[in-house]
Formats: sequence, C-alpha cells, structure tokens
Amino acid sequence: MTRQNTARVPRKPKHWQSRAALRTIMPGADTRCTHCGERLKFAAKQRHKRQVICNVYRRGVWLSMQHYHEACYVAAGQPYGEPDSSHVNGLQVGQLSSQS
Repeated sequence: MTRQNTARVPRKPKHWQSRAALRTIMPGADTRCTHCGERLKFAAKQRHKRQVICNVYRRGVWLSMQHYHEACYVAAGQPYGEPDSSHVNGLQVGQLSSQS
C-alpha cells in the first residue's frame, strides 16, 4: 500500500473584505446600533425585527464588528454593501423547510 503525500500546499492568502449580513435579533442581545446608538432589542412579539451585522476589514485584516437596526443600515447608505440574507439563524434559507 502506498502512502499519499499529505504535505500542505501553500495557498495564496485570502484578502478579506468588509461584508454585511442580515440576521434576526436574538434573545439576550446587548449591542448598540452603530448608526443611532440605541440598543438592538429582542422582542418576542416582534419576530420580524432584524439587524445587520457587519464584519469590517481594513487592508485585509479584521478591524471590528458593527451592528445596525435594519432601517438604520439603509439610512446610513449601506456602508458595507447589500446585506447577505441567505442565512437565518445559521441555517441556509433552503434548509428552513427541512428543519420544520
């Protein structure tokens, strides 16, 4: 039996860019909106309330994470582009129906 070469091949480092993602506001969240400064509050009766979470990179290095109310992100001019809404609470949108 021959053994395969398992040495790691060096890869070109990935250049990270700032991005935004649309997520529901989770219970116990204690963050403030970068735009208006108010708390992002979870409300059981208002499940439709969502936040935009942004990973901010400078020169390919992670700098910070910013949180916005969904409306505040739009009012701020979507500084990190259109938010990715393909995942909700860690599940891909197509997986939601199979989880029910």
